[in-house]
Amino acid sequence: MIWGYILEGAGRPARKAQAESLATLGALPEATWSDKVSGRTSTRPRNKLEGRNDLARAVMSGDTVIVHAPQCLGVSEKDAAWLLDTMAEKGATVIVGGDVQKIEPGGDTSAIMAAMARWRLAKNMRTYRARKAK
Repeated sequence: MIWGYILEGAGRPARKAQAESLATLGALPEATWSDKVSGRTSTRPRNKLEGRNDLARAVMSGDTVIVHAPQCLGVSEKDAAWLLDTMAEKGATVIVGGDVQKIEPGGDTSAIMAAMARWRLAKNMRTYRARKAK
């Protein structure tokens, strides 16, 4: 089964762009889970991202989960690592950004985690500069 996951929020690609990307890669709209986060998301995102939690419960060994970009895996690096670890434990393959990064169960996630960290740093710097400019 091919599943999709969309995470909407500040600094992340628009929902429409994510949905189109997932559909292009084979995830049907009815097999796509989504969540929306605000700038004030809980420090416990696993409790708040209900669509992702439902996805984690639905995934089975041999399934594929498609996510549009590294920053759509979670609200932080730790959160993204949790999702990747959960998918690996379930025996699911994760594809991030098309075939740019395909992670087989138990595969190396370091490139994706580094991309997530770079995105988070850039986002934090934009926020800092915007506040400083006021």
